[in-house]
Amino acid sequence: MTENSDYAERNFQSGHDPEDREKAGYVIGKQDIGNILSQLAKDPTTGKYTETIQIYTHSRGAAFSAGYIKAILEYVKAHPEEFSDPNKVIDLVYNMAPHQSNSINEPSGLNAYSHDHTKDWLSGNDMKGLKGAFTSNENSLGAMGSHSTSSFVNDITAFLKAFQSSNGNSQQLIDDFIKLMQNQYGVNVTNLQ
Repeated sequence: MTENSDYAERNFQSGHDPEDREKAGYVIGKQDIGNILSQLAKDPTTGKYTETIQIYTHSRGAAFSAGYIKAILEYVKAHPEEFSDPNKVIDLVYNMAPHQSNSINEPSGLNAYSHDHTKDWLSGNDMKGLKGAFTSNENSLGAMGSHSTSSFVNDITAFLKAFQSSNGNSQQLIDDFIKLMQNQYGVNVTNLQ
């Protein structure tokens, strides 16, 4: 084992550094690409992949998924002929409570969003490369309540409803999501992008 691989292995295991989580995501994404593609629908006539990928993350998973996405996009770029639309293989990325968000760069050009709660001291709303960075003042009980996945049930429900009716228009998705959260749950959401 070389010094660099030993360093990487140590840091992948600890997960403290967002750059190392991103590197780990890239490595795993390269390993997983065959399995991912084997699960996607293909056009029976052309044999090209027609189904798209949606990625949902929580906390430290945001940095991991940035690397994972880079590995997928790298494969798509090298093999565009395998996809019916190589520019739309990843349909949506939604990052809940991204930990150390100021150190995460989502690959550009994606339909990617983040969402944090103001009472969550572990996450933020300053990821780069997003179409929207939402913040809301929701709170759940317990020391980690506002960070937990269970505190995002209403958020993800409203977001997916807005996504499904947006027809690919990110501004409509953002506007509809903010309205849904206010009208259905009485929660004020701001978008910082």
